[in-house]
Amino acid sequence: TIVAVTGSLYAANGAEWDAIYTGLSSGPGQTGFIEGGAQLITTGWGIPIAFSETMLAVMVVLFAGTTMDAGLRLQRYIVQEWGNIYNIAPLKNNILATLLSIAACLILAFGVTAGDYPGDGGMLIWPVFGATNQILASMTLMVISIYLIKLGRPVKNVLIPMIIILFLALWASGWYVIDHFQKESWVLVFIELAVIVTTVIIILEAWSVVSKLRSGNAEEASASDG
Repeated sequence: TIVAVTGSLYAANGAEWDAIYTGLSSGPGQTGFIEGGAQLITTGWGIPIAFSETMLAVMVVLFAGTTMDAGLRLQRYIVQEWGNIYNIAPLKNNILATLLSIAACLILAFGVTAGDYPGDGGMLIWPVFGATNQILASMTLMVISIYLIKLGRPVKNVLIPMIIILFLALWASGWYVIDHFQKESWVLVFIELAVIVTTVIIILEAWSVVSKLRSGNAEEASASDG
């Protein structure tokens, strides 16, 4: 990473950068990334182009491999937790849970397409991931807010950002639902609706917890006054 970044900074001139950067957006992307990145490193450091391309190709493969491994492991854990929570014995099996996780990945990879080639829907999935990621960030702020309320401490500085992020993320998710519905991308529509419904359920649960905390604090205050 250090070699790639500093090599880019040391690139000879802006014209080369513009030519390489424009090429990154064409085609599937891997070729443009490897060849363009190798040109930057070679220009900046004088490393042979073949070595630079090999190094970047290895980086791509390692990143993809570790991402796939971590993602499948986490999905398998989630499936097995469902089996434990709802007492579904087959879901507790390692092999079946792994196969279900792989099936989910295949549906996401090949069930969403931009129409150019199989599995080219990554750029369509990416905005959905971004909106979902912001919802997760707002959920983190929500947990912190509830904890501060429980402690009886000021919560405004956490609650306001949480509301803003949550509103914008849900608004973006709703917009993507409409957009993908019009494009008949049913997999993405299902994912986005599931995320929105789950988020609403969590908000209602959080509201219930906050209401109980406030009523409990009010009872304690009245008892102490009495």
